[in-house]
Amino acid sequence: MDWPHRARGNLLNGLGIVDQSRPAQELAAHGTPVALVPLLIITGRVVQTAAGIALAVGWFAALCLAAFLVPATLAAHDFWAYRGAEQRGQWVNFLKNLAMFGGLCFVAFRNTPAGKEISAERVQVMTV
Repeated sequence: MDWPHRARGNLLNGLGIVDQSRPAQELAAHGTPVALVPLLIITGRVVQTAAGIALAVGWFAALCLAAFLVPATLAAHDFWAYRGAEQRGQWVNFLKNLAMFGGLCFVAFRNTPAGKEISAERVQVMTV
């Protein structure tokens, strides 16, 4: 899969093509002050748009998106605070974001800044 396809999800969210009303409701439900919610949604959209564009052209953006995804996931998908069906829904979204984090790390670390692919011979494995 090429870079533009990897960037598609972030661009759809960042450009507002994907409805952001549910994330806004989840932020408010998690105790975020209501006046701060629109600012956080806009900030997230700006980050996702900028990083999505950058992801289409480089590895550094994948690292930035992975760093953004950690606090966003912990804040929005705290499955441990729920029970029943709502917990399962939060768990599914938490695991989805975990998978995206893994994919972004793969993209970020697959190639070095010099553009040379990291081979198994270049990776030192620590044995215990």
